Amino acid sequence: AQGRAFFGDVRNRCIWVRSAEGEVTRFSQPQDRLLGVFGLALDEARGVLWAGVSAVPEMAGFTAADRGLAYLAEYDLRTGALRRSLPMATPGGEHVFGSLRIARDGSVFVSDSASPVIWRAAQGATHLEAWLEHGEFVSLQGLDFTADGRTLYVADYANGIWAIDVATKNPTLLRPAEDTSLFG
Repeated sequence: AQGRAFFGDVRNRCIWVRSAEGEVTRFSQPQDRLLGVFGLALDEARGVLWAGVSAVPEMAGFTAADRGLAYLAEYDLRTGALRRSLPMATPGGEHVFGSLRIARDGSVFVSDSASPVIWRAAQGATHLEAWLEHGEFVSLQGLDFTADGRTLYVADYANGIWAIDVATKNPTLLRPAEDTSLFG
């Protein structure tokens, strides 16, 4: 509504904002101690900017102790203050939180391109839950809901596009036309 655009910065571990006038400034603060910032999701109705952050070797200051760390960061859209961080309920393994989408109820869905999991942070949650883990997921990327919120589409770099029934969590791999590839 204010004409601002937000950008995640993996290398510098921060969030940038571009004003409607074109001025670019840092939105997050150094004391927030973010990891590499990948996916962002704006929830103007609730006054929140969500950031999916993950530790990767490409971020400044990466150490072996950072490997596998990932969480959601919730920012106050008006003040830029970090409200809270939501870790995974079951940490461990490799994780890259690349894409975020907000459901109608305000919960946040997160694709993990390093693990076969779609994570979810329910409204008021203190951690991320593994909403759907599926052995055929390879490298989950962008995701979005249908207008009615009943289906979640998720791009998988290696497999193509999954359609997931939100109520049953049943994933169906969409089949492209014979002369079409959805790889990548």
